[in-house]
Amino acid sequence: IMIHIPHQALWLQWLLLAVALLALVGGLSQPGQLQQSNAWLQDRITRSQARPATPEVVLVLADDRSIASIGRWPWRRALHAQVLRHISAGQPQSIGLDFLLTEEDLDYPEDDLLLAHTMAASGRVVLPVVPIGGGGQEALLPLPLLAQAAAALGHTAIEPDSDGSVRRFHPWQQATTAAGGMLWPHFTIAMQCVEHPQQASCQPLQRPPEAQALPPALSLIGFASRHPPFTRYAYIDVLQGRIPSGAFRNKHVLIGSNATGVATTAATPGAPEQAMMSNVELLAHTLHSQLQPHALHPASTSSNVALNLALVGAGLLAVLLLSPSSALVACAALAVLALGITWASASLWGSVLQPMAALLGLATAYPLWSWRRQTAALGFFQAELRALQQQSSTLLPGIPRRRGDFLQQHIVQVQHALQHLQHLQAQREQAMR
Repeated sequence: IMIHIPHQALWLQWLLLAVALLALVGGLSQPGQLQQSNAWLQDRITRSQARPATPEVVLVLADDRSIASIGRWPWRRALHAQVLRHISAGQPQSIGLDFLLTEEDLDYPEDDLLLAHTMAASGRVVLPVVPIGGGGQEALLPLPLLAQAAAALGHTAIEPDSDGSVRRFHPWQQATTAAGGMLWPHFTIAMQCVEHPQQASCQPLQRPPEAQALPPALSLIGFASRHPPFTRYAYIDVLQGRIPSGAFRNKHVLIGSNATGVATTAATPGAPEQAMMSNVELLAHTLHSQLQPHALHPASTSSNVALNLALVGAGLLAVLLLSPSSALVACAALAVLALGITWASASLWGSVLQPMAALLGLATAYPLWSWRRQTAALGFFQAELRALQQQSSTLLPGIPRRRGDFLQQHIVQVQHALQHLQHLQAQREQAMR
């Protein structure tokens, strides 16, 4: 590889370009910048990192067949109590009942008491704190009778990105209820804490934190591979006892709906082969990602800035010191390196970087510096041509312009001038001889 030492003027131009481009890349590496392009890359990385669904997660779904058999939604809570008794007999780790239970059942008031007794006897049922309004800042608690009987409560707030797709969740979410403001754990964290309350992430559940005590950082959802990825049973089959209780032993059981017209769905482009999924399925993927050795999480801002600036800085040095062809190869190699580092970081440590600022900087550095080199070359040709015309004003004929780009025209003019001067020099030597 040929290394070229640039002229002092080019050094100054390169320095100005480097400062401007690195400042731009640093700004674009901040949170909230290049969201759509970074999200597009994150979806591909998430799919490539998808692991087989953990067997600990099991779904019991109120599906279309169950609705056709039992009747229209909502169902009596006595049915939920019967399903919970059957599942609890199998000694699961936890049971997440993802149903809206915020009001009394006026038609069958005795069902509320029956469901509360069943939940208290199980000691493993988690109920949702349901977000309402914008951003999930307000939430509804379950019916007080049921909330007291539950083993834990957890929020089910969805955090869509700017394109409306769901890729992340809040491990902790501040939500205002009738009882006041409080920081709630995510539904899936509450489920894990039923069986393992000694985990570090479960300690705040023992003593509910204040809103400012635990910052609610975002985590990414590592979707499971294959479709359908999790073991799933129809609600009607569990209700009628066709699924043995032993099938739920040591499992995290999520009960919810994916029936048409009943279930709430979300766009999930990061999930392999499943661009849309119901809320209970999304909870299953969220729980699955937390049970992995390296749960996916966004890389820190400092990591993104350092990576992007280092790669673009290397690219700027390449365009300065190398030939145009070698610099192009170097910039392309650095772009591939950026993608490789991003993939390796997610695979080894679960940290998802945002390298789009580096890719944009590398794609900008080469054409900008090539433009400056071309401008410098054009200026050189113009200066040489003027010098030749001044030195040989009586001997050098006018050179007609030809078709072609601006730089090519000047190259041709200089070539013609040199050829004519060489011809004159030959004539002079011949005359001397």
